[in-house]
Amino acid sequence: MKRETNAVLLCSFLALVGCSSLSPDSLKFYHDITSGKGLYTNFNKIISLNQSSFKNQVFDNTSCWLVEFYNSWCGHCHRFAPVWKRLALDVYNWRSVIKIGAVDCSNQANIQLCRQYEVMYYPTVKYFPKLSPDKFLGSLVDERTINGLRHFIVSRLQERSDLPQLSHYKGTSEDIWSGIGENFIIAVIDNNSSFIGQELALDLVETKEVKVVVVEPSNADVVENLVVTSTPAIYLLEKHGNTQHVPIEQFTREDILSALDKLLKPKGLKMPKPIDYADIDDSVIDITQAISLLQIEDQVKKKLHSNQLSDTVFQVDIEGALLQSLYTEIPSKKHIEGEMFNALFNYIEIIHKFFPIGKNGIEFLSCIKQSLINKKNIDGADFYNLTDECQKMQKQVFLQSKERWLGCKGSKVTLRGYPCSLWTMFHTLTVQADLKNADDPKQVLSGMTGYIKYFFGCTECSKHFQEMATTMAGNVTSTESSILWLWKAHNSVNKRLSGDETEDPTHPKVQFPPQSICKNCTNEGIWNDTAVLEFLRKMYSKISFIVIEDILPKTSSSSTSVPFSKSLKHEVLVDEKDVSFKSLEKAGHNSLWDFNFFDISLCILLYFVSMAIILLVCFKFYKKTYRKKANYFDVFQKV
Repeated sequence: MKRETNAVLLCSFLALVGCSSLSPDSLKFYHDITSGKGLYTNFNKIISLNQSSFKNQVFDNTSCWLVEFYNSWCGHCHRFAPVWKRLALDVYNWRSVIKIGAVDCSNQANIQLCRQYEVMYYPTVKYFPKLSPDKFLGSLVDERTINGLRHFIVSRLQERSDLPQLSHYKGTSEDIWSGIGENFIIAVIDNNSSFIGQELALDLVETKEVKVVVVEPSNADVVENLVVTSTPAIYLLEKHGNTQHVPIEQFTREDILSALDKLLKPKGLKMPKPIDYADIDDSVIDITQAISLLQIEDQVKKKLHSNQLSDTVFQVDIEGALLQSLYTEIPSKKHIEGEMFNALFNYIEIIHKFFPIGKNGIEFLSCIKQSLINKKNIDGADFYNLTDECQKMQKQVFLQSKERWLGCKGSKVTLRGYPCSLWTMFHTLTVQADLKNADDPKQVLSGMTGYIKYFFGCTECSKHFQEMATTMAGNVTSTESSILWLWKAHNSVNKRLSGDETEDPTHPKVQFPPQSICKNCTNEGIWNDTAVLEFLRKMYSKISFIVIEDILPKTSSSSTSVPFSKSLKHEVLVDEKDVSFKSLEKAGHNSLWDFNFFDISLCILLYFVSMAIILLVCFKFYKKTYRKKANYFDVFQKV
């Protein structure tokens, strides 16, 4: 029991120190790993496959597949993940003929699938051609670089009879338009060992009106007709029109597409957009932080089941408050102008500056703010549409969950919920402003006051808060005092509403924090502001990304995970040229050792016992092989 308690304390300490410093995007990513969602959950260019979806998708006979079988806890898989993401982006325009998938073998629901496809090490990459029988186990792929994998794909696709544009044209210049219905031909003259032409053909496989023809320099008729002076070279041919050389300095895919875009855009044709790798994170996952987060989330889940939630802040709650304000409360106003509009802008500004959210969320809030900067008024309906458009511009802004509240979930639908989450959100904003050394210590509280005055749906609550806000002037002089002022105001409200008919009987309103979660915060009934400030800073900066689906009984085969200690398997260590290894020893090796004092003591004991056994064996062997020095009297057996 003592050993388990120490382990919990250690894990809690690691989680507080290590995980609280992570960005919201990193916390979300680590949470996805620890909750069994895998390494590619939020990366839509890679199709996540599982036991139930694998055969239906991979053997649907419409395209080829390149699938990575990986383990979420495997260090080499972490280092390979940026390569796999880059590859998926690299060949995304080829998705009608090749799809990039991934299977998380650390998910318990996928263990049988990984066993069936004979996955012996991580990461394992397998190729599944089009029209493969459903019993085919896939061809092993040893390539581990982006260029190597892309060239492998091209080589395999060249074997398909339905993609003739990937083969070299053997005919004459006179017959080059034979059987081609498109109005433009892009002729690529290059040697047989190059992939420039084939990759361009795949980049433009979905571009109508354009056909790519790959020609070897040995095809004298075509080369002479186009007046090719050097290779590689690219020419644009128009049906019943001109033929022109496409000037390109560097024959990279980006430069080729850019040059073609300049020529074809005036003709009404669009080239694929340049590949943007900005969203791919090359940083190596720290297993220690992932394990720490796993342990602390286990403790949080236990508290959830026992109803002990008062010291945990959930991202889903504060996002729920933000969504309710942006999509319900603010749009409910018919027309917003004057002081009300100023209050709206100030609210959006503090949300944009201090709300803890990932990159997509920051872009979303920035979009709303920029849309309001040059306005003096706005209708509620227009604000709703503006907000909706800004959110649609981003991939995923908020956590995906069927429940908007978790820590603020009431025993009834009408209890807690939004008011609870709004308090939580504003407490979080005061702490975030303190952590970011905000210039104006009153900015968050002023923005909060304006929002509650003009937009909060409870009129009586709004009136009481505005009365309390009059004490702000002489009491808030720093970001620390801002945190404490809001804490005292919240306790004042709790005291006033304690026993009220609006109180949730399962969550009585008490003076916070109680001694059960902060022993040093009170001394004989008197608050210790210094201890309270430290507690609030920790509480509102240590945000959990757990959602209701993480604590419900698992019913979906795609959301079950196994413990880290049971997830390890053989790993392949490869030297990637296209991926940066950041401190392999520190991030990979050291973080995998999870020994406690007992384990280390046992190792030391076994070490000394083993050494003693080895010495005894050597001594016995030495005695048996020892020969006494020969003397002349030994010949006569003299005693």
